[in-house]
Amino acid sequence: INFRRRSKTLRQKYRWGKKSAMQEKYISINSLKVSESLSKFVNEELLKDTNISLEKFWLGFEKTINELEPKNRELINFREILQKKIDDWHIKNTDKEFNLNEIVYLGHSQGCLTGLELNNNHPKLLKGIIFIAGSNIIPVNQFLIDLASTDFKKAYKMMVTWGHGKDGAMFTNNMPGHAHFGEGFNIMNMNNDKTLKIDLEACNKYDAGIEAAKRIDIPTLAVLAKFDQMTPLKSGQKFVDLLDNCELKVLDCGHFLQAERPKELNLFISSYLRKLN
Repeated sequence: INFRRRSKTLRQKYRWGKKSAMQEKYISINSLKVSESLSKFVNEELLKDTNISLEKFWLGFEKTINELEPKNRELINFREILQKKIDDWHIKNTDKEFNLNEIVYLGHSQGCLTGLELNNNHPKLLKGIIFIAGSNIIPVNQFLIDLASTDFKKAYKMMVTWGHGKDGAMFTNNMPGHAHFGEGFNIMNMNNDKTLKIDLEACNKYDAGIEAAKRIDIPTLAVLAKFDQMTPLKSGQKFVDLLDNCELKVLDCGHFLQAERPKELNLFISSYLRKLN
């Protein structure tokens, strides 16, 4: 099989979505430009029933921003350098064909079903498979499928909400400047209007997972989520039981564990890849 590589930089869209999402009124507080909605939340809700004055909070917030801004800019510049190297490589190799073998496939959620079928149809290509928050079956509630057809944006929001654990609900993130729900919705919103319905129906109809899992004879890694509401932990564990040589890891988060536990997930993947080599 010949695989063709193409470059497409999406990091801004992945993070911010459409430009219209950023059109919001801003007000001046000291040297900061703060969105009206954030200012209202802080002034009317966050500091309510606390001993922190508005002046003290905003002065402290301004001080923190000024201290961290240079470091953040440094990291952004470093990211731009890395991205340019990646883009340049893709541009240079746009017309090349790659005859790949010994592929390590990684799939999340529905992507795990794709991995099962890839092994079914091209087992000699694969050296390993990594299943993230997956199972051999992914049944979907008919209500969600219908909603994806009539109001796909509402379906996006429901999936993003269900897909996160307590970190998403509490808006906690180890990556400064990132919001689980906002970024999740923006990524989903990049799809074609009909994509979600088609994907959900495909998941619902897939019934070859048991036999496909039993055919896998290469080392695999399965990373499941303890609080997964979309692919429940029990379903994932039954899937792992079908695999002859599978290393199982469980993280304390929701379905979108690559967003909630990125460092831990990367450590599991790195360890698995080292063992393969």
